[in-house]
Amino acid sequence: MTPAAWTAARAALAAHQAQRLQALVARLGCGNAFYTRKLAAAGVDAAAVARHGVAALPCTTKAELVADQDAHPPWGSAHTEPIDRSMPPVMMTMPTPMLKMP
Repeated sequence: MTPAAWTAARAALAAHQAQRLQALVARLGCGNAFYTRKLAAAGVDAAAVARHGVAALPCTTKAELVADQDAHPPWGSAHTEPIDRSMPPVMMTMPTPMLKMP
C-alpha cells in the first residue's frame, strides 16, 4: 500500500469514527438519564462533538457512577436501554451427578 493510500484510508476511518461518535452522543442525549445530565451540564451535544471530536466530551469517574447508582438504586441511571432489554435472562443449571463406573 502506498503512503497516499494509507493517508486516504486513515482519513476515511477518522470520518467514520467521527460520524459514529456523533450518533452515539445524540443517542445518549435522548435515552440515558445520567449522560443527558452530564452532557447538558458540560454544554456538549452532537454539534459540539462534530466540531471538537472526543475532546469535547467530559470525563466520567467511577465515583460519579457510584454516586449515580446510590441515588438511583439498584442499577443507577447510566443505561440507554431498559434493563429488561439489556440484561440476558439468567439460566440456572444443576450439576450432573457423578456416575460411578462399574
